Amino acid sequence: MERPEKIEFATPPPFGWLMVWLGLPLLGVIIAFIIAASLYAILSAQPQSSGILTIKVKGSIMFGAGLWMAAAFVHWFRDRHAITTSYLLCEQGIHVKPPGMPERLLLWSDFDRAVYNRPLKYIQIFSPKIDKPVTLILGSPGAPPLPPLQKLELARHLVEEKLGQRLKRQWLL
Repeated sequence: MERPEKIEFATPPPFGWLMVWLGLPLLGVIIAFIIAASLYAILSAQPQSSGILTIKVKGSIMFGAGLWMAAAFVHWFRDRHAITTSYLLCEQGIHVKPPGMPERLLLWSDFDRAVYNRPLKYIQIFSPKIDKPVTLILGSPGAPPLPPLQKLELARHLVEEKLGQRLKRQWLL
């Protein structure tokens, strides 16, 4: 597929703030409940009861899923600035527009390294010229209107082309 001229990652302001102040706390509570319920299922199963193996397997699967969600939650909470900041990737660099501030163009030469986290599907690009890294999150709205995975892959290819060996792959947070 041919890469578009610009790739945008931007959440409309009311939705971004709603996600940060309401969505993240609610998601944290739900994840804590899933982990607690799965541990309860694993630890409270009586050895004499029928179907104990099924209960422990289901509890273990739920616990694993809860840990995966907790890792994603840590990333979303740590990088919550990316939910309210607009990023526009182009051939010259990245236009960064934090809420309430003017847009700023950072050239590709301004970035010293980038990290692509494949399991949690995000890209972080670091520059000494900005306080917080540019964080491209899977599923962020913006142009072009493509499926989220395809859009993130286009962004990864552009970052890889521009930064080369400075893009590292990462498997954990």
